[in-house]
Amino acid sequence: YVHQREQVKWSYRNYHRDVQALTVDLLGAARDDIRGTYDTYVERVNTLLLLNALLLPFAFSILQFSDAFILQTEDQCPTCIEAQHPWLAIVWAYLGGLALVLPFWSLLMLFWCKIKTDQWLKQPIEELQLLRKAFVAR
Repeated sequence: YVHQREQVKWSYRNYHRDVQALTVDLLGAARDDIRGTYDTYVERVNTLLLLNALLLPFAFSILQFSDAFILQTEDQCPTCIEAQHPWLAIVWAYLGGLALVLPFWSLLMLFWCKIKTDQWLKQPIEELQLLRKAFVAR
């Protein structure tokens, strides 16, 4: 009877240690899953950052106008299409401005996404670490 009671006590302890080990393993798997998701999104953002960095020189090339790209007035060229349709000059100016502004804006937004993704990773990892410490301390 005494040996059986001790056996039950040891089985009870082993069961709780197994539950504790399983919980710690699940917390570790959750952490790995979060890090995997983070890595996926960070690689997407890094790819877009690289693409934008490669496209940025094309935005700067708009600043180098040759004579063919300078708009002519009606006095300079009465048969030119921009002289016949003045609204084309406005469209051309807006497109040139967008070509200069959008690459910088997209780089800033991608850096913002990267910062937010880093913050997203930090919070759940800290919470999982606190859960793990609290569970192991029990």
